Order: sequence, then structure tokens, then C-alpha cells
Amino acid sequence: MPPRQQPLTLMAAQATRGISGINVDGYRDYRGVPVFGAWLWDHDLGFGITTEIDVEEGLTSYYQTRQTVLGVLSLITLMALLLLVYIIRSQQAKNAT
Repeated sequence: MPPRQQPLTLMAAQATRGISGINVDGYRDYRGVPVFGAWLWDHDLGFGITTEIDVEEGLTSYYQTRQTVLGVLSLITLMALLLLVYIIRSQQAKNAT
């Protein structure tokens, strides 16, 4: 479909109507790629300012942090279980003698 026949993106449709806003749920840009965006329409100057970032790029830090936290929590859980097993066996050995 030629670009002139394609519908406006969420950001473009609202900005051209003079509506400012943000979207962190994600919407498709002109390439069809999911993005987060923010736009501001200045009525006094008669133009808008927009910014968009690909959802994948925007969430990279979140995914890295989530993996790190899950890894650390898993390690702590494993260490706690090993310590518990050690304490139980020590108590059993102490009571057996």
C-alpha cells in the first residue's frame, strides 16, 4: 500500500489533531514495529514535537535487570536450601551420638 494511503499512526493521528499525549502500552509506527511514544502539540507555535523508541529497545534494561534479579534470588534460594540441609544433618548427627 503506498504511504499516502496508509492510516496515520496513533501518535501522528493525535498530534495532527492538536492532542498531546504519551503511550507506554505500545503501538505500531509507520514501519509496523511496536514502539512507545510521547508527543506534544504546541498550539501557540502551531507544530508538534514527538519521540518514539522501539518497544524491544526500550525494554532491554528491564529484561536484563529481571534476569539478574531472578539469578540472584535463585542463588540465594539454593544456598538457603543447602544451609538447611546442612543444619538438619548436623542436628541428626549430634542426636545420634
